[in-house]
Amino acid sequence: MRDNAGDDKRATVIETQIETMTKKVYVEDYANILIFLIYLTKDKHVILEMLENAKRVFQAHEPFDFEKHADFINRIYSPSQELVLEKKDPKESREDYLRTMDEIEEEVGFQNGQLPVTRDKETEQVLKLNIAFKTEQILGQILRNFPGSLKADIKFEIAKECYFLALRILRAMFLLMEQNIVSFREKIEEILKENGEVKGETELTRRANQIISVLSEVLAYSVIKLLSHSVGSEELKETYKAVLSKFESKPIALTDIAIRLDHFRSIPQKEILELHRQSRKNSFLSTILRTLVVERLYLFPSNYTTRQRLCSKLEISIREPKLITSKTRMLR
Repeated sequence: MRDNAGDDKRATVIETQIETMTKKVYVEDYANILIFLIYLTKDKHVILEMLENAKRVFQAHEPFDFEKHADFINRIYSPSQELVLEKKDPKESREDYLRTMDEIEEEVGFQNGQLPVTRDKETEQVLKLNIAFKTEQILGQILRNFPGSLKADIKFEIAKECYFLALRILRAMFLLMEQNIVSFREKIEEILKENGEVKGETELTRRANQIISVLSEVLAYSVIKLLSHSVGSEELKETYKAVLSKFESKPIALTDIAIRLDHFRSIPQKEILELHRQSRKNSFLSTILRTLVVERLYLFPSNYTTRQRLCSKLEISIREPKLITSKTRMLR
């Protein structure tokens, strides 16, 4: 009896420790332990605990909607620039892209979960975002590492929670921007005036709107890519299909397309063109979709017909590489 009681007590202690670690995944050691534990044991209890934690992160926010929740952006939205696909060797493009990503990773990010001891409102928000990103990454690793050994219902739940966690992250970020849009705009205009970059109130408003548009694009694109990189694998195509079938919406369709563009051999042309048709009156959503397509065409080989068709339908310009001639000035 004492042995059984001791075993029960140890099990309870372990479960408590696991629960603590899932709530504090911003601590690098905890995140690594959870990944290692799941890799070794595929323990369903740990996976379910991670799923429950995912549901708790930003649980007060509903999933982001590119129309309802980005209305304040769409009213002022101005695409940051014309989308252009430069004809370049995809292998060279990928090398440049990966080099840039490595440089960014070295310069930004949370270092070993070390956050300020004080817990003001801003720090709380940063902490929640870090927990959300880490949770997304760990669940994604579970999904991608064990596509053959996890049951279909568990794979569906993990993918679903990853999708919705990413959309709640977006909702939290854009809500924060919307609540502070007046002071945010005033600060941008103040900086523009100080730098003497604009003349006249009309130009000042236009430039401020453009900067807010760029930041909005970066936020939406970054979170969608985080989701894609976390959960993406062609082996999970049936799982993605099940999620898309049950939760039909433009944000889910966009995330599904992002995953397919990043991880599948074939480009989902039909789905891309359909979402583009549905988002013609939503320039913000349309720009994110078109940016994802440009990136795929830029980084990976595609046949001429596919590239021409997508660029024509999505209004993406194709730029030929500049040739060096005798008249071209060379840098020495």
